[in-house]
Amino acid sequence: MYDPTEPECDRCGSYQSLTDETRTKSLGCLWKNYYELSDLPAPFVENEIMKTIFIAGENSSIEHIKVAVGVAVEMAMTGGVESFTDYGPLIWLDSEITISNLSERPMVLIGGPNDNEISALALGVEYPTSNDILGITKNGGIVKLINSAFVEEYPILIVAGDNDNSTCLAGDVLANYKNYNFTGTEFLVGESYSDTIKNESICDEELELTTI
Repeated sequence: MYDPTEPECDRCGSYQSLTDETRTKSLGCLWKNYYELSDLPAPFVENEIMKTIFIAGENSSIEHIKVAVGVAVEMAMTGGVESFTDYGPLIWLDSEITISNLSERPMVLIGGPNDNEISALALGVEYPTSNDILGITKNGGIVKLINSAFVEEYPILIVAGDNDNSTCLAGDVLANYKNYNFTGTEFLVGESYSDTIKNESICDEELELTTI
């Protein structure tokens, strides 16, 4: 019950009787499953296990598939994951997702509501809807985390851009998340961020689909 005399959790904003321990950033908010971008790679990789599925739009370009693969590989490497095969296929198309899939695992969605039907569903808008709804600028992109999009247990990440190049750029920023001071639940990526990527773009990599 709302009680303005109780301390507000600085992560989830819940006015509940929260001890200092439940506010500990490394634990996340224990009042509900609440995460911020600063928690990456959790909850998408936890205890060196990746249960996450990466979803690209059926009609999207090959760049979106490359973003899915590149982000998955980088998250796995930084999270100490040794195998991609323990929980079935890693990369899916939005047309392959069923209602039951939405409550099974965390998800990383490549493309906004204009490109990915599951992104539109998570945002509560019709598909397709312009990616402008995400607040991205021309030639810009976004990394957006949504807690409890479909079920409370599993958050989702949306990686989207104004076009294919900016989607790749947003993917590069996410893949190199350790190099950025992420706070909150969304990170806007401007065109100038291309100068901050130290490694080769994940969209420049050749796809090796045998391992995913």
